[in-house]
Amino acid sequence: MHRASRGTYGSPRVYQALRKQGCRVGENRVARVMRTHGIKARVATIRYTNPTLQRFFSATRNEQLDVDLRSPDQVWVGEITYLKVGAIYRYLAVVMDRYSRRVLGWAYGKRKDVALTLRALDRAVRYRRPRARSDLPHRPGNRVRCSSLQGASCRAGHHPEHVRVPGASLSFPATPTHYLAQKTYPYNAAVLLPIDLRREHYEEHVAGTRWTGCRTDPFWTTEAPVIIRDRIVTELTASKLFARVSRVPSEPSDIVIRSEIHAFCSQAVGFIFLRVAGISALKITVERNGRALFQHKFERVVTDADPQYSGSQVGSIEQVMTVTIADSLRELLKDFFARFEREAQVGTLPNPSLQSGPAQAAGR
Repeated sequence: MHRASRGTYGSPRVYQALRKQGCRVGENRVARVMRTHGIKARVATIRYTNPTLQRFFSATRNEQLDVDLRSPDQVWVGEITYLKVGAIYRYLAVVMDRYSRRVLGWAYGKRKDVALTLRALDRAVRYRRPRARSDLPHRPGNRVRCSSLQGASCRAGHHPEHVRVPGASLSFPATPTHYLAQKTYPYNAAVLLPIDLRREHYEEHVAGTRWTGCRTDPFWTTEAPVIIRDRIVTELTASKLFARVSRVPSEPSDIVIRSEIHAFCSQAVGFIFLRVAGISALKITVERNGRALFQHKFERVVTDADPQYSGSQVGSIEQVMTVTIADSLRELLKDFFARFEREAQVGTLPNPSLQSGPAQAAGR
């Protein structure tokens, strides 16, 4: 009877069917026998939506709808849906170009999580390889804006509004350290281009916090090393820690500053209420005459709730993320400068006649 109904009959309906056929049996007995043999009716799973989330997204302005589409790769949109395969559910994430309506990437998996979304996005990026553009009316550079990849599934460093792709461009905020050296070294400090090792340190916890190196770094390819080198040069020059700062060594006696990038990204955790964190980790080596004077890994995390956060006036999540990265790098450089001066005081570094203060350094 249960098999004839294709598994849809439970004990009440099996009992009624047996009674119609003239079988004298009690309903409780039917239920007990079915339970003993593990026979039960198939039940459809009801998927409920969250009205609060629906109202939240309805009230959030979707900026990609205002873009004047003139060519492919201006706006990508995405969706996640669930598919019933047999008796279980699986999830499908799709990324589509809004101009051409072509599916650029997709991913299929057991869980609706960040990894599923990023697999679909990675396929789209590898397929199209978008490049930076200057002819878009809304802002220089390309961006993927997510319309239906909602909530925790569409994030850049775990954030639900924007996903960064190669070719996207962001201006890096100016966040000066205002560090003033106690003494000035009469050397040229040569700051070399950092080595980017972020991929080798993904998911590593930074600065003893729960925040980790991100797989969705906002500055791709050579952007991060150039940004970090230029910021180190700028802040070293302003601090008057050295008589001169350059990007290449000119003499063997120059102080050479090498660095490795272990983390340089931003994450946002949460959904309705986000907590954004900028994450920086650099392994810095100071050398002179080919000999390492000291080496240390500096790590800093700054969130939008910390007193070190300088973006209280910014207007979008994207800006908050870039500001927190800049703030974390600023605090890291302050740690580096202070550590350098401590090493000099204990005699770890070469100690020719140290000259006093920025004023005398400027007068040379």
